[in-house]
Amino acid sequence: MRLLPNTFFILSVHYNKTGEFSTAFYSVKRGKNHINKIQRIISEVSINDVKAGNFVLMYLTGTGVVSKIVCAENEEYINTIKTDDENFSYSQTESLNNTLISFVRKSQLNNLLSFLDDHKILVIKEYYEALKEPPGNCEIRNIYEYFIKEWNVTFFNVLRPGKINSIIAFNLYKRLRIFVLTIILLFLIINSTIFKNISEEHEIIVTRLQTEKNRVERNNKNDKEINLLVSEFEKNMPLKFSIVCDIIASRLPIQSSLNSLFLQKIKANLENGKNPVVMDNIIQVHGSCSDPENVSEYIDLLEKENFAKEIAILSLRQEKLKRDFNFLIEIKI
Repeated sequence: MRLLPNTFFILSVHYNKTGEFSTAFYSVKRGKNHINKIQRIISEVSINDVKAGNFVLMYLTGTGVVSKIVCAENEEYINTIKTDDENFSYSQTESLNNTLISFVRKSQLNNLLSFLDDHKILVIKEYYEALKEPPGNCEIRNIYEYFIKEWNVTFFNVLRPGKINSIIAFNLYKRLRIFVLTIILLFLIINSTIFKNISEEHEIIVTRLQTEKNRVERNNKNDKEINLLVSEFEKNMPLKFSIVCDIIASRLPIQSSLNSLFLQKIKANLENGKNPVVMDNIIQVHGSCSDPENVSEYIDLLEKENFAKEIAILSLRQEKLKRDFNFLIEIKI
């Protein structure tokens, strides 16, 4: 993405022998691959348009500007100029034959800097050249083409450090801020539209979570109550609970299996805020066998145990399509 506009402005500044400077504005209209038109701006209205925050390239010539060819003979002198930022300002241009460095003392530019600041002229790059006469269209064209060649600015190299890139980035920001603000405003409108839906969905989720939390708390409370009942049941038993379970399981006849044991079976479903209704001192044994005679044998063995006060068969039925019988025995202790 090219950030430089197709129409570019050049400020030509020429110093005479008395130290005074004259200025001239040029507009350069550029196509994709070549310059279409170079025109000096004379109208005061047009000059004011140039000053209104546009890109301006400054081309400074005349008395006080020194140009040197970069070569081994001038290397030490040129390095001194380049490293002395406090006193000198310089630019460097290249051609097919040689490289030219031009510089001027910063003390000479005080009046010029005040002029630029007073007229709010946005200079993004300065070039210097030791010309005795003010430059014409040919020199303006050359310096602009060199600028384009040197600073073929894209979106990515604006991120590089340097004065020109920071100014271009700032100017780009000013040109795009309306567009950005429009996008932000559109985003806020869309966001405010969907925020209501998000809030409603959030309330629904919070309600669901609270309901689930209440259910878990009720279940935990019920589990504690059941554990308490089981604990009391164990205390009332003549033997330890684990021993009773072992005895009940060990008395099963051959070809019989124990499916489950119910201790203090609950008569009714638990309700919130109410204690469970249970069958005190009752153990229910659920199992399966291959022959009903096994159930009778099993009951005879259990009746011999001290903890069994009364034993009854609650159900005995044969499974469909199978030979096994399911039984449910109730033991009162």
